[in-house]
Amino acid sequence: MAFCSSILLLSGQFTDVLAYIDLGAGSLIIQILVATLIGGLAIIKTPWLRVKSFFVRLFGKKNDTK
Repeated sequence: MAFCSSILLLSGQFTDVLAYIDLGAGSLIIQILVATLIGGLAIIKTPWLRVKSFFVRLFGKKNDTK
């Protein structure tokens, strides 16, 4: 309880925050965005290939070799 009250007291004291994003944090943010994009595409690709192969088998060419 004392910890929560001390955080509340300290949080009201700072009004001007001089924060910046340095190169390390900026590159980390870019890396997270790229990994999310590539991971999302990989997650979408697998079910899409299953749906595509289903329709190819359903409506695919029928080879009548005689």
